[in-house]
Amino acid sequence: MNAENVTETPTAPATAAPEAPHVAQVVVDVERQFRERDSGAFFVLPRVVRRVLQNELNITTNWVPPPHRKSCVVERDQLLWLVARDELGVDADAVLPQRMILIARPEEDKLDSFTREDLLRYYWRLLFHARIDFELELKTSVNRMTTAELRRRIDSLGQTQFDEIRSVLRAEHMLRRPEDARHVYAEFVAVYHELREFAPNLIPLYFPSLPSQEAVLATIGPDCDAGSLLEATRPAALTSAETVPVATTAPAAAAAAAKDPGVGADTRRVGPAAGKCMPGVMADVSGPVNERCRTQEAEPGGIMAPSVIGPDPELLASHMAAPLAFFHSCICSLRRLLIMSPGRQGRQPAQQRGRR
Repeated sequence: MNAENVTETPTAPATAAPEAPHVAQVVVDVERQFRERDSGAFFVLPRVVRRVLQNELNITTNWVPPPHRKSCVVERDQLLWLVARDELGVDADAVLPQRMILIARPEEDKLDSFTREDLLRYYWRLLFHARIDFELELKTSVNRMTTAELRRRIDSLGQTQFDEIRSVLRAEHMLRRPEDARHVYAEFVAVYHELREFAPNLIPLYFPSLPSQEAVLATIGPDCDAGSLLEATRPAALTSAETVPVATTAPAAAAAAAKDPGVGADTRRVGPAAGKCMPGVMADVSGPVNERCRTQEAEPGGIMAPSVIGPDPELLASHMAAPLAFFHSCICSLRRLLIMSPGRQGRQPAQQRGRR
């Protein structure tokens, strides 16, 4: 065959597959959706929330991480004294509300594990919790709730159960003022509604001695219209708050833990924070509670990616912070005692003693 008569069939140009949106663009789009629904919420870097909480709680060292570090409610004047407007993502002449909500973004090294749906649900859960904090901060104040009314609520839950609530929330680093019963009650309401909507199977692990859900809601329900707040904060792309169950190796462990009253003892001590199921929690990374929490529903991309169930460096650092700070203070105190001790002050060189 003559080579000149051979004609080459033209090939269609390959069409490039559409590129997935960059993670930073996904974050911007998701945050814009929430800001359009709630102009009082601001999504900031985690260090901004930590800075505000450290100032509020008079924490003077970075060794001690502040509690409730995923979100906070703060007055505008106090916030602008600590945070620049560009850190809030607003213009210099923008009008800000009197009380504002700060939501911490996920750490940058964990953002790659988030899908758009994961991030939507992550922010929804934090904003829902923060909105309840926003409402109850005023409703549980001395001017709005008398001591007798607070006492009736505690008695309705049970004093033993309330002591358990305080112990669990303190261990989970959710309490800014653990000795204040009003604050403990308000935080419990937010945590209970959050778990009820996003991870209901975890409630008996966190609070094993609580009465039935109907009894709890009869006590805390009038203080907060959780259903309305859930819908007000829900992104349009999501229809359900409950998360997809994480694959487990021991599916019967959760049911056994919920039925066995003795299992609750570990929960009262450390809580199931090792499963990364509650925003802002920091607790033990080992033990039976960790194993049980792995069998429960966890928020996809919640505190961390659901696949991360081993020891977390940030979690371990938070556990070491308080002992190291205490050890450092002991060393400093011992050093001052040695320097100022009478025996050391009275010690003189032999030449000077001989001259006298």
